[in-house]
Amino acid sequence: AHDVPDLRLYQTFECAARHGNFTHAGNELALTQSAVSRHIRELEAQLGKPLFKRVYGRVVLTQDGVRLAPEVSRLLNMSEATVAMLLREALVKVHLQ
Repeated sequence: AHDVPDLRLYQTFECAARHGNFTHAGNELALTQSAVSRHIRELEAQLGKPLFKRVYGRVVLTQDGVRLAPEVSRLLNMSEATVAMLLREALVKVHLQ
């Protein structure tokens, strides 16, 4: 069995990394700041590495976070493209029936 990553955790990571702020990430994702913090803690626990440092009311990526960020963007883009493809195929099937 494959360990499938929880894409919500990776979406939260990507958004928090982009904003440098858990509250702003939460606003974009319709999550509370504490939910964002919980997602990040869960992802850090799964990976066994801290991904952010808290600095002056902001969050800054650690070296591991910096290395992970482009991979997460690729993963999220791929999942979005896959869902879009499946939706297009489903629409084509509906029209062909």
